[in-house]
Amino acid sequence: MKKVLLLAILVSGLAFGQTKKLTSSDVHWWGYKIAKTEASSHDGTVNVKSGKLVLKNGAVVGGDFVLDMTSINSTDLSGEYQGKLNGHLKNGDFFEVEKFPTATYKITSVKKNSNKDYNFVVNGNLTVKGKTNAVSFPAKITSSNGVVTLESDKFSFDRQKFDVAYKSTMQDVLVKDDVDLKVKISVK
Repeated sequence: MKKVLLLAILVSGLAFGQTKKLTSSDVHWWGYKIAKTEASSHDGTVNVKSGKLVLKNGAVVGGDFVLDMTSINSTDLSGEYQGKLNGHLKNGDFFEVEKFPTATYKITSVKKNSNKDYNFVVNGNLTVKGKTNAVSFPAKITSSNGVVTLESDKFSFDRQKFDVAYKSTMQDVLVKDDVDLKVKISVK
């Protein structure tokens, strides 16, 4: 009986893949005013709280990561202006981090891509402020010394689909709907 149970565990591990936990991460964001240009943007970082990738036969087939939205931080400003922007991002003007302290991305599939620099397309579901929408992005996936790294190209998502709307008298006239992200996570 013990041999049958052990065999069943081994077979299920091969069938469903191997889960590797997050060892390091880097998430960078860009938000834009009226025109989507570098000159009219703010950018910053957000920490990854936890994450994992699922590998099957050495290839990434799934996984997820959790963003700590309370850590969202503008890096293009400093002092008082940085504090004001961070406050806007964290309060009801945008992400409402007291009510929604995390955002998640769950990988649903990974497909080969013809781009030689970002040779995969990662498909998944992004959940922000309790709203979930499909978001895909090109990525480079590498493996070295037991560490698997998934690194995205810069990609966009529409913040309006997640009810991330600037709550002011000007509403969203001054802020573009697109938010750009670059994500890099490593697991072992």
